[in-house]
Amino acid sequence: IVSPLAIIVSVVVLATSGVCAQPTSVNSLSGASNCMHRITASGSYVLNANIVGTASKGGSGIAAGNVTVDLNGFSVIGLGPTSSTLFGIRTDPSLTLSNIAVRTGSVSKWGERGIDLEDTINAMIIDIMINNCGDGGIVSGFATTIDRCIVTFNARQTESAQEPAIKVGRNSQIISTVIENNGFVGIDC
Repeated sequence: IVSPLAIIVSVVVLATSGVCAQPTSVNSLSGASNCMHRITASGSYVLNANIVGTASKGGSGIAAGNVTVDLNGFSVIGLGPTSSTLFGIRTDPSLTLSNIAVRTGSVSKWGERGIDLEDTINAMIIDIMINNCGDGGIVSGFATTIDRCIVTFNARQTESAQEPAIKVGRNSQIISTVIENNGFVGIDC
């Protein structure tokens, strides 16, 4: 018979004996034709400086599942809501990815969506301020959790573009989030 204390001691020894990998800097990643920086492998990523947009490109593209992006208090900044900048952070629309997390920073002034995880399953967006993006602030797929975010002044309303401030798929939850002064509806789910 093994005592509960022996099990706890074993777990602590295993947890402290491994080497934790440092997150990869998003700022050091090369881009693609539509984004300044592109994540192509699962893992943890961190900003170590602001990302400032350029014309006809998005900020960070994600082309792998099981990714956490920690903005680390930094910002992903476009050139304005009517500019030719694309998205702030977006998963590759040709892929259906799962387990994507974006947290702790701000996304603003993109010509399209601030955070676009539309075809993602099981996403988390936590502690993010999104404002002044031309289309919606946050768009995500099924089983999304949005927590402690502020989504303001997004989604210009025109006859052809009527994006909600936040759009999520089934089985999603929005917790402790402020949605204010956006051009169209607040939440579409």
